[in-house]
Amino acid sequence: MVKARTNKQMASTAGPSQLRSDASRRGHVDRGVVIENKLHSSGPSSLPVLSAVRSPRTAFLKRGGVSASGDEILKWIGDFRLREDRPNYGFDIADFNAIDSNSQTAGAIWSKAINHGPVYAHRLVSLVIRGNNSVKTTREQLADMLKAVVAPDLETIKILRPGISSGSFEEALYGFLSAPSERATLKHVSLCWCCCYQTGLSKYLESAAASRLVLLHLQTNAANVKDTILHALAGGHRFPNLRRLSLQNIQGLTAKNLLDALQTRYMRGHRRPLSVEITSDVSTDISKRARVLQITMKRIGPDDLLVKPAKRVKEELD
Repeated sequence: MVKARTNKQMASTAGPSQLRSDASRRGHVDRGVVIENKLHSSGPSSLPVLSAVRSPRTAFLKRGGVSASGDEILKWIGDFRLREDRPNYGFDIADFNAIDSNSQTAGAIWSKAINHGPVYAHRLVSLVIRGNNSVKTTREQLADMLKAVVAPDLETIKILRPGISSGSFEEALYGFLSAPSERATLKHVSLCWCCCYQTGLSKYLESAAASRLVLLHLQTNAANVKDTILHALAGGHRFPNLRRLSLQNIQGLTAKNLLDALQTRYMRGHRRPLSVEITSDVSTDISKRARVLQITMKRIGPDDLLVKPAKRVKEELD
């Protein structure tokens, strides 16, 4: 009598190549999509305010290192939405391009999303968009895409686009960071931009969405942003969950006035350990004062910026 082999026995004898082949058939892996062989899980949290009902975890898929236009990104979102294995996924866009005006397909995808949205990007957990924001056409199209897409499961976002900004672009950006209002997953925000819409930035930093942040990195050379940031740290919700703060090239910001705001935050009840980076000098006295408040404060240089100076990037390439 021949005994049937159990699933466990068959799995234990399957070779690596067979397992990879089976995984590829189940996941329908597209060319240019990288699979990370691990579960994308943040683990248990000691902050109950950050808890949220999550979709079942699968392999994390990432499409990165490419430039893309808005219609291409929207198509990728649609492709991931149709996958039967329902993976969590992320995009790392090297640069945001203008839509090909001669392509009927691109025009149709874009028109449907912009005029008949929203486009729900369920299971999109990571979004990085790099490049320069100075070209008006691409800046406006990126703003339109941010207004059209809703990402209820987003956890990490990096918008790293120095250059000319506009009020309409920043309004779309802060709106994307804040919506949907019930989202409790977005905990890591990094922005490099030339802020010109002070009211929008202030409203976002004081929002419920910002109160959930664990990591906040800001790099901008815009004037008068300093007071907006210091006010948000010392007043309002004061970022109760924040564990890492990096403020880069903020005009007029010193380690002393930053620590003064953080001391006010500490005295008002937010006493979790905090790691702080700043591009200004940090004296020994300031460092000691910070440690008393469970704050580790250090100065960072050009190599640690979200977006490095063009000269330094050229030197690295050479």
